[in-house]
Amino acid sequence: MSRFEHEADRILDVYSRNRFSSPDSPYEAPLGTFKRESYRLLRQTIFTEGRHKIIKSIVRKMDVEPKRLKYRGNEFHFGLLAIDPHKDVLDRKRLSLWSRQLNYAHVHEVPAHLLLGFLWQSGSSAQVSQKLAEGYREPWFAKGL
Repeated sequence: MSRFEHEADRILDVYSRNRFSSPDSPYEAPLGTFKRESYRLLRQTIFTEGRHKIIKSIVRKMDVEPKRLKYRGNEFHFGLLAIDPHKDVLDRKRLSLWSRQLNYAHVHEVPAHLLLGFLWQSGSSAQVSQKLAEGYREPWFAKGL
């Protein structure tokens, strides 16, 4: 089992153990933790020379490769499928939404620990999707924080 698969299993396990908990903040919420940790793992994997092949391999092996999407430009979509191929956490709608949100954050080089706050300040899901499609850059977000 690859390091990616071990980390993906850990992320799913933490979510499963905590999914009914009542955290003090959105940062500690099970879905928030899942999103943040997935983003951290995917940024470490997707954009490291040659490591993207791990994600593509898992998606193919688990037979969850999207029919209408190419990997290039949809790296976070494929990455989330590799983390949760059985859709225990990510239904189709959430997968689509989160992949766009994570991509938007990545374009801004947002560190994982700032992900949830960045997305909250960036607007609604529809606004983030539109901004991503238009290549919009948040003027208030300093690059490389």
